This record gives sequence, C-alpha cells and structure tokens, in this order.
Amino acid sequence: MSSAANDSDSGQIREDTQKRRINLRILSPGPLVPESVNIENVPVTATIGEVKSRYSIASPSHPPTNGLRMIFAGRVLADDNASIAVALGDNVVSQFTR
Repeated sequence: MSSAANDSDSGQIREDTQKRRINLRILSPGPLVPESVNIENVPVTATIGEVKSRYSIASPSHPPTNGLRMIFAGRVLADDNASIAVALGDNVVSQFTR
C-alpha cells in the first residue's frame, strides 16, 4: 500500500476518533460528593485532566482537580495528559461511544 493511502487511512481514523463522544458517570466514594455526577457528550480525545475539570465544575462541592483521582476498572488513571481513548483503551471506548 502506498504511503499516500496510509496517510489517508490515518487521517480517517483520527477524524473518526475526534467525532466519537462518550457519556461518563463518575462515582464518588467520599463524603464530599455523595452522589454520582454525569458528564455527557465528552469527546474521546478529551484528556483525563479535562474530565477532572469538567467533574469539578459539575460537582456540587466543586473539589479541586489536584485532589481528584480517577479510577477505572481498578486502575488509577494517573496521566492527566492521556486522552480518554488511550486511558480507558480503545476497545472499551468503542463499546460506549456514539
């Protein structure tokens, strides 16, 4: 396959990824936020840091983002610069995106 075809395919994959959105339901085990917070229509290209910021805004107690830990399937999502697609894994994300 030619390099131009590969570039075209890569561009299509990037474009499809940028269009994909996910709805997140964030649970809090702490007393500051006793209920879950829903964050809807999040691009899978958004970073974990951006999700923390949106959570802080949406949460009634507005916790500071530097004190938040995101955990998915028992794994701490420690890299604030990782996209949702990378942090959760594309296979997981593809099950829940639209």
